[in-house]
Amino acid sequence: MPKATFEDFVEESFISRELLNNPDAIKIFEILNDDANIAKAIELTKEGKPALLASVEEIENYFESRGNDSTFRLDEPRNRQLVGRMQRTILAAFGYENAVNKTLSARYFLSAMTYKRI
Repeated sequence: MPKATFEDFVEESFISRELLNNPDAIKIFEILNDDANIAKAIELTKEGKPALLASVEEIENYFESRGNDSTFRLDEPRNRQLVGRMQRTILAAFGYENAVNKTLSARYFLSAMTYKRI
């Protein structure tokens, strides 16, 4: 089964094409789309936990390492929503859809979706 690409994510109607060349948005997508993180996200969702738990720490650490040079700020609510959309795009390629939004205890993310197999 082919994995989703960043271009697949950007092509969604809700997403702005201006992200196509955003290096930090691309890097966050790559973190989410890492094979190990996908496998962990799927396992977490089978346990009824938010899929974002698989990579949220790595994403937040990356953002903080960029400091004021970040081109995709996680302290902006829309960008946090877009990270959720990235996760959805990635898991949809494996036959998963949104299930339930749950509270998440992270530095920037207050909630994230669980998924179910369709």
